[in-house]
Amino acid sequence: MSGRSRHRSALVPRAVPPKVSASLRAYAELAEAVHSPVMLLGPQGEILAANLAMRERLGGRVAATLRECAAEYDAALGGRYDRHASVTVARDCQGQPADETVHLVPFEGGACISVEDRTRLAALESAHAQTTRLASLGFMVAGVCHEVSNPLAAVSSMLQILQSRRGVTPETLDKGLASIAGNIARVLAITRKLGDFSRVGAQGPIPLAIDDAMSEAIMLLRHSAWGGAVRVEYRGAAGSRALACPGQLQQVLFNILLNAAQAMHGTGCIEAEARSGPGARLRIEVRDHGPGIAPEAMPHVFEPFFTTKRSGEGTGLGLAISSEIVHEMGGRISIECPAHGGACVIVELPGYEA
Repeated sequence: MSGRSRHRSALVPRAVPPKVSASLRAYAELAEAVHSPVMLLGPQGEILAANLAMRERLGGRVAATLRECAAEYDAALGGRYDRHASVTVARDCQGQPADETVHLVPFEGGACISVEDRTRLAALESAHAQTTRLASLGFMVAGVCHEVSNPLAAVSSMLQILQSRRGVTPETLDKGLASIAGNIARVLAITRKLGDFSRVGAQGPIPLAIDDAMSEAIMLLRHSAWGGAVRVEYRGAAGSRALACPGQLQQVLFNILLNAAQAMHGTGCIEAEARSGPGARLRIEVRDHGPGIAPEAMPHVFEPFFTTKRSGEGTGLGLAISSEIVHEMGGRISIECPAHGGACVIVELPGYEA
């Protein structure tokens, strides 16, 4: 047997139907030259060819069908191979956790599967998200210190009053203790929200109420250096939920609100609205009444480190990381600038129905 015959035998693990033999072998030769894992399937999921990268990806095992060979891929694709699809798969790959995207492209007589390894990219995105959260926290420090110092000063004053008086009446004592308890609860709420915001967890997407996420983002804005004098008018979508990661969605909404507050120099009103859109999607709009965005800057607003703010007012990462997070959730983010001024950020997310 010639070397070429041995190579082809290893590439095609089972007989090829005569009617697609010529085209299949042409595809197979091309697939073997590709560095990414590629597999050719028949109409019923039978494996017709798998290149070296795919065989290595599957630990050297190539069975008769995709279900037998890589059940995770088959399940993610729903056992269908007659349509274009891109699905995410988390599985164990040779003893290591792997985050993969499986792309399916049908052709006459079968389909082609390619696998994109996103494990390292996911780790980099997580680290990037953490860095951006910490950068955002830096801009909130001044406002947080102010918010925390106020209740602590009230607690200190009340303690001094209670300690300086003799024979304090029960009513005065109860009032003083209630004031202390309320201010301590306020401090604890602030620190808890900041801790939740800065933490990158391993929790995956869950059904999340949009109104709850917006409420958390508005609270964070109020405790930031820019949100003290800004009013947020929010019209919610009661009962509407999206499949999202709570911390990430909260970060997206906070970044958008913070940008709006900075555009209005820390004063004025931000108008926000959430509603159900076509195709069971949720639409969130956040409008400010600032100067808007110059036409030449519009193509770059979602690029990392691009900012229209003055030096020291922004990192240029807020909208960039927000865009990445929204796209990971299967959504879209865009910006419109009306002729009368201001800017409107639009976020569309897949809706969730129980």
